[in-house]
Amino acid sequence: MWSIARYDLGLSDSEFWELTPAQFDALNARLFQKIQREDFRAGQICSTLCNLKRQKKSASVWQAHQFFPSLPPPEVKEMTPEEMLGMFKQRFG
Repeated sequence: MWSIARYDLGLSDSEFWELTPAQFDALNARLFQKIQREDFRAGQICSTLCNLKRQKKSASVWQAHQFFPSLPPPEVKEMTPEEMLGMFKQRFG
């Protein structure tokens, strides 16, 4: 824990020892979110490049989470016709 606080979070010794475990966990969670954002950005670049070069007949499309294990697969939610209509009205009035 101390090495994460010092190196990854950039805390001094006194800052680390003044933290409660809950505060340290919150800072560590924020660090993990930052890493996921960075991985997502890099994964988007990788997936875009791979999708540009893929064979047209191929049905599989690369996604960012396939390049970085820290990223969860995207949640696929089917929209109801009412949701689609609402989204259409929202965008095109």
